[in-house]
Amino acid sequence: MKRKALFTSTILLLVAIICLATASYAWFTTNNTVTATGISVDINAGDGYLLISKDKTTASEIQAQGLTTVDMAINESALSPAAHETFANSSAVALATNWYTAKASDASASAMDSGTKAPLSGFANYVAVGDVYITNTEDTADLSNLKANVTFGADTDTAVRVIIATANDYEEFSASGNGTKTLASTVTSTEAIKATIYVYYDGNADNIFTKGAAAIKSGSISVNFVAE
Repeated sequence: MKRKALFTSTILLLVAIICLATASYAWFTTNNTVTATGISVDINAGDGYLLISKDKTTASEIQAQGLTTVDMAINESALSPAAHETFANSSAVALATNWYTAKASDASASAMDSGTKAPLSGFANYVAVGDVYITNTEDTADLSNLKANVTFGADTDTAVRVIIATANDYEEFSASGNGTKTLASTVTSTEAIKATIYVYYDGNADNIFTKGAAAIKSGSISVNFVAE
């Protein structure tokens, strides 16, 4: 009889936000940013099979480290709103030129002034990025179909977006939901899976405009990796 079990690993994103209100215009313009004073990521491995690391990149190193929980801080002193083009694949997520920023025409407008759209040259000040590495306990039977389920806390701003990307695929979340993309077809005890987490404020969200800056909230996001 084939044994089938469900194992999980949970990531909790605690986002602390301070808004810097200025007299500039929407989407936001050059002097308007949202300040993130540390996005902390608590990662817990479920059922004693999955092991997690933020700095060890091979299965043997992760197993020697033996962690089922790590605390990871994704720190950006100021995050300006951003957005992205349609990604062709998971590799495209990591290219800053596939992301862009823009401005709007007045302080009450949330729509982008298309003439101001410009690709990013890097993620700093726009997208918070962090990596985690997942493997199985040594000599554990392979697991399959690694996916991510995401829960946004009630206090999370509606403009916050989370993308989880691996070599196999990526998935973006703007609200709570169960992932449908297979981030890894197999989770073994001999290889480590790198998952990159991107957190940003979507400039195309209706509440991202200068006069609404003071109402932008912080929040918490739980990312639960699931494998069979």
